[in-house]
Amino acid sequence: MNSRTFLDIPLDVFDLILEKLKPMELLISRDVCRSLRTAVDRFGFGIDEIEVYFRDENLTLKWKNDDIWYFGAVKGGTIVLYDDGERKLRIEKKHFVGIALCDLRIFLKHASMLTIYDYLKDRQDFIESFIEILKSDGIIKVKEIVFFQVSFKDAIAILPYFDAEVLDLQTTGSINQFEQMTHLSLWKNCKTFKFSRYVDSKLFSHLFHFENFNISMLDFNTQIAMKMRDDLMRRSTFKSCRIEFDKWNLIEIAKVFKPDYAGGNVFKIKYSNNDYTFTIKCKPWHGMAWSNKFTVFVRKL
Repeated sequence: MNSRTFLDIPLDVFDLILEKLKPMELLISRDVCRSLRTAVDRFGFGIDEIEVYFRDENLTLKWKNDDIWYFGAVKGGTIVLYDDGERKLRIEKKHFVGIALCDLRIFLKHASMLTIYDYLKDRQDFIESFIEILKSDGIIKVKEIVFFQVSFKDAIAILPYFDAEVLDLQTTGSINQFEQMTHLSLWKNCKTFKFSRYVDSKLFSHLFHFENFNISMLDFNTQIAMKMRDDLMRRSTFKSCRIEFDKWNLIEIAKVFKPDYAGGNVFKIKYSNNDYTFTIKCKPWHGMAWSNKFTVFVRKL
């Protein structure tokens, strides 16, 4: 008599069983047998947006309405807390970082957004371990990847293992490697770029292949505005941008797009070239009239 496996259960019935399980329970089920691993990987984990928090004393994976905490056990091994800390799993002889990152790698095959928070003080080896685990797989595709408090250096080291439509960098440390980032496949394939740091005007043209970008600049001026008018805004792929900058001669910038402009620093004008029409708005940073910073918005109509 042939032995039967979990896969002999009708798929609709099996899915009803799996949908009752939480992500950690699904992970545990994957380790039972090959049949269950296949079934869980087909079904997925119901995770769309996942956050990973690196801390010296623990590593946390978090998503809507759930999270998993990984701690080092006092006498070695790992303690895993889930279900709001009500359930605990002890894993012997394995470091919590390695276990957490292997679980993260499995989740990422089913997620569309990854946000990385770096609150590490003394444990650079955690990021190095993450990169080593990423090396063991092919390129991981997500819709969006966000770095929060991650050093720019570490972000550059992690990005080669991802492909994403949206890249959001809220990084720390030196950005001397910015130009190196522009050679990555992810950079070339990405559609939207968000950067919380100042971008040098020498690097501005590296942004022109994006459909959308949000950046800050110290030296936004008429030369930059003319580059936008004569190159960026003639590209079929470009849709919108937002640029925050220290106050400059805003009237002269407006005249780049409307030579007869006679208004003030706050404006909304329409500009058309032979191919496309845009709205161009300029207003004080976050609407604060007293601010020395301004924001210009460009949107293709």
